[in-house]
Amino acid sequence: ITFKNKLLQKSFDENGYVVAPLLQSNQLTALEKVYKRLDTGNSSGFHASILHNSAEYRRNVHGQVSELMIGAADGYLDNYRALSGQFVVKEPGKRSFLPHHLDWSFIDETNQSSVAIWCPLKDVNHENGNLTVLEGSHNIGLTKRGFGYTHTERKVQDFLSQRFKEVAFPLKAGESLFYDHRLIHGSPPNLSSLTRVVSLLILIPTEAQSLYYHRKSEKELEVYKTDEEFYFRYKMGEPKLRLKKLAEKTVTPNYISLEQLSSLKKN
Repeated sequence: ITFKNKLLQKSFDENGYVVAPLLQSNQLTALEKVYKRLDTGNSSGFHASILHNSAEYRRNVHGQVSELMIGAADGYLDNYRALSGQFVVKEPGKRSFLPHHLDWSFIDETNQSSVAIWCPLKDVNHENGNLTVLEGSHNIGLTKRGFGYTHTERKVQDFLSQRFKEVAFPLKAGESLFYDHRLIHGSPPNLSSLTRVVSLLILIPTEAQSLYYHRKSEKELEVYKTDEEFYFRYKMGEPKLRLKKLAEKTVTPNYISLEQLSSLKKN
């Protein structure tokens, strides 16, 4: 069970997402101040704080974002804890386009779900890069996803669009999209004149072991146990990890390829 409310749980199970109000104006103002205070101002296109080179920056963003979002999130989610608080940002311009993709796996998703809460600090729409999802695509079963395997080719995009309904989410500031990490999603470029800033909180079941699926090769993922400090100590894709491998386990990655999707049955 992910949501305390049965109707929200039903929508989440069927569609892979839930839209709900989350943050008040004072919380949004506080997050804006945090972003402006910590932002280096040297980025272009799309950028996310979890990919920043500075461990101190990643730590500071996580602390501030999770503190301001976790209370509201707890009102909806049943026994979840914050794993990573982030800013995901689109600077103006066509380079900020994100094709349909999957986030990497944060836990063993065999019998449970991790959740992302995507909350814009200002109103979002198609012009400035609102989120879009392929409704129900979380049921495909792509549960082993490592950093670097997430994007799709054009022929895969066409295949997906034939099987799943694309839903766009123009949201007011403070409204949030809760989505299952198995849900395929993307966003158009920010063609407005202003930077689009979204606060993102990643949560996992309280008792779940957090994992990192590390890219060993094109066809192999090494599975590592992680702790609360992982996303501060390591940058995604870093080759040398001082972590405990999960039972010396190596798995085959699930990535969005035409071959893989053709062999899967939609639920």
